Amino acid sequence: MITISLTSKGRILRIPVLIILAFFMCLIYVQSVAAENMVLAESDRQDILDLISQYGYTYDSKDIDAFASLFTEDGVWTGYLSGGSKLWVKLKGREELRKFWKPRVQGYIEKGLTTRHYQTNTIFTKVGDGRVEGTTMHYVTLQKADEKEPRMVHTGYYKDVFVKTKDGWKFSHRVAYIDHK
Repeated sequence: MITISLTSKGRILRIPVLIILAFFMCLIYVQSVAAENMVLAESDRQDILDLISQYGYTYDSKDIDAFASLFTEDGVWTGYLSGGSKLWVKLKGREELRKFWKPRVQGYIEKGLTTRHYQTNTIFTKVGDGRVEGTTMHYVTLQKADEKEPRMVHTGYYKDVFVKTKDGWKFSHRVAYIDHK
């Protein structure tokens, strides 16, 4: 058995190298887990929650340029139907976001439709340096100008990756899991 000899208060301690190696491996593992699950500063948490809110406000006000600006330049928006079993659309970059969503909201305007995105119960699952993952529940309503009450049209959840940029927090990737077909 290979040992390392240390002197402590005049006594010689012989410690097996495997024990020392195991100790340092555990220490490295604990530090890596702690780094991956760092505590999110309250100001960052609020900024990300505000970003999530801006997502709904910009879309519902039909400001697709502002909506696209909530994403990084190469940000991805992916939509799945049937709870995630059917890919609906995958958009990469702000320009693709604009090209896909502008005609849709223009159609809402022409038909006199109002949408409302409600996002709640956000849980941050992984926190790293300048990167956060989270999940947010959502439902969306739609209402025609002549309808007395709005109709719920989507329920589901978002899985997000947020990154901190020089312009603040942005969506790097937002995946919408929509419950209906």
